[in-house]
Amino acid sequence: MDIARDALPSGDCAILRQVLQHLSNAEIKSVIEKLYDFKYITLTGHLPEEDFEHNLDIISGQGIRLKKQSGVELSAPPFNFKAKEEKHLLTVPAPGFKGVLVTTLYQVK
Repeated sequence: MDIARDALPSGDCAILRQVLQHLSNAEIKSVIEKLYDFKYITLTGHLPEEDFEHNLDIISGQGIRLKKQSGVELSAPPFNFKAKEEKHLLTVPAPGFKGVLVTTLYQVK
């Protein structure tokens, strides 16, 4: 399945674990449109440990944004994802890599 091009299965909750960090901004925008169909979204992403610039674009499949001291932040431009509620669940060091893994729960509907 290609998350940016294919239809997503229906359900109440979408779980995305370390997916968006590998996609271009155009592909992430395509995914976001589909996420509004879910009531909840659990998103885990690999982010720099310190301050970083959100959502610098990359070429899909060319690694992750960490190389650019960037990371995916859905509520920031150019995505501006709107959720009823956004709750930080967990931040842990990325095992064997630089950065941290951050898990966030979004209530969409």
